[in-house]
Amino acid sequence: MIDLNKAVEIEYQKYQGKPGRPKGRKEKYYRLSISVKEKQKEDIQKYADKHFYGNISTMMRAILKEHKIIDR
Repeated sequence: MIDLNKAVEIEYQKYQGKPGRPKGRKEKYYRLSISVKEKQKEDIQKYADKHFYGNISTMMRAILKEHKIIDR
């Protein structure tokens, strides 16, 4: 059985690469943003709450996959 302090140290070392990315990750992700009016954002959030457990990013990826704009 591994010592708790050693386990914490191992996990800590994984994240000592570039800020925000675990050490060893091959893919790099970029943020995409859009500007919408408050009412539109509320409508988007309601739709995401109903169909995607409130996750707008998952909703947007699903829409982009559905329209074959992205493949995964």
